[in-house]
Amino acid sequence: MVRKDGQVPGVRWIGPVSFVVSAEFVYWSGWHDLRLALPLVLAGVPLFLLLRRDAGELPVREELRHGAWPACHLGALTLPSWLGTFGGSGPLPASYDTLVVGVVSLAVFAWAVRSGAAHLRAAPPPPAPPPPAAAAV
Repeated sequence: MVRKDGQVPGVRWIGPVSFVVSAEFVYWSGWHDLRLALPLVLAGVPLFLLLRRDAGELPVREELRHGAWPACHLGALTLPSWLGTFGGSGPLPASYDTLVVGVVSLAVFAWAVRSGAAHLRAAPPPPAPPPPAAAAV
């Protein structure tokens, strides 16, 4: 069900909750998997720069600033993963490690929403093309 203004009901709480839950799944996958995932995500940055060099309306610095939150989020998950109980060294006890990941993820979610809104203000998407005219019968 979509409202007249085009917004899905409940998205204001579904978005943050689903982001936190997905971050918990990433965290619960363990230190070994996360320490492999971060370099792989960061390896995509040079690929982005290579493919982006001739395209786009915004300068590369702005694009990177608006899109830095995913890599920073994985980087922020690395510390509790290393210190936590899911394959880490263990000084951060169970339940507290999950709570830390949830709080960090809520903060990153807020950052991501602000970055997305700023990106859309800086480079709005092009208008949709008009629908094709119906053929006369």
